[in-house]
Amino acid sequence: MMKRAVTLVVISLVLLTVSGAGYSQDISFHGSDIMQLARTIVTSVKQTNRLPSAYALPMTGGQTMVITAPNAYELLVRATITWKEHNNFPTTVSLLLHDLVGPAPEPKLEPARDGLVVGVPTMDIGNYAAAWLAMAEAPGHKLPKAMTFETGYRLTAAQIIVAMAMLIDETLREEKFPIAIAVPLVRAPQNWLDTAKPVTVIAAQTPAPPAPQADLHIRLNGIELSESGPLIPGTGALPTFCGTIRVDLSGTGPVNTIRVLLDGNEVQLFKGVGPHYLPIDSPKLTDGTHMLSLTLTDEAEITYFYIFSFTVHNGRRPGFTPAEPHVQQIDVTPK
Repeated sequence: MMKRAVTLVVISLVLLTVSGAGYSQDISFHGSDIMQLARTIVTSVKQTNRLPSAYALPMTGGQTMVITAPNAYELLVRATITWKEHNNFPTTVSLLLHDLVGPAPEPKLEPARDGLVVGVPTMDIGNYAAAWLAMAEAPGHKLPKAMTFETGYRLTAAQIIVAMAMLIDETLREEKFPIAIAVPLVRAPQNWLDTAKPVTVIAAQTPAPPAPQADLHIRLNGIELSESGPLIPGTGALPTFCGTIRVDLSGTGPVNTIRVLLDGNEVQLFKGVGPHYLPIDSPKLTDGTHMLSLTLTDEAEITYFYIFSFTVHNGRRPGFTPAEPHVQQIDVTPK
């Protein structure tokens, strides 16, 4: 601004896709799906005031895995640590503590009522993330029951998970890192390893590639025209024209039709990208400035406009014209 089996007291990892396929031992998740996991946690606790015990989370290999709340703790902690160290959210996050479990129930740690919140400085989440991971990696692989911070507020393991999720989600939504977040004091899962009804985490959607855009390249006697002017080495002005003026057109993208107008009068209609060629006989035009305008319509019926001016100087005098009669010409006299 992530085998189809349920173990006993260790974590429950349930593949919901085709069984029998070969999978890497590295259980990893796209960073974008960890962001989706954070958003799912935030949405769920707002509805129930209790942390869900399990989540169906897409893996990097395309399978979906059911992870427990302790697994979510590990993934969010690892993502937060990498985020803090590199100032970028990780592209992938791996799950290593396969037997991580939640703390034993402590009713006195649960909130007295719904709706209670505590303000948490976001720097605390980054500063304590490494300690939270160390607690999980200690013998027994168990989440802490609760942690009291220097400022006096206290968060349970479930609330620590929500705090990390809220930091990620709010940073994504606001497109900036907040100074503090209001963390709801949610209740812990009744069973940290219950995978019977996992909350589905919708896979992050890869943005669709932008649709190809139509465009038109225009040349007068070999001089390319652009919005910033003619592309002539060493000069920024078109020369005056006399004789036959060759107009070359080449479209790109989903071009349907190209209309060419001279001084507001249509002189040619082309189909498709081309290349197309149009000769203009300058002796049929008066000396001075003329307007060449083109409209390109793409296959979605979107129209693009191109307008350029050029100067004709035929230098007429009795008995002489500089026109080039050997080049095929068309009559562009306004009807």
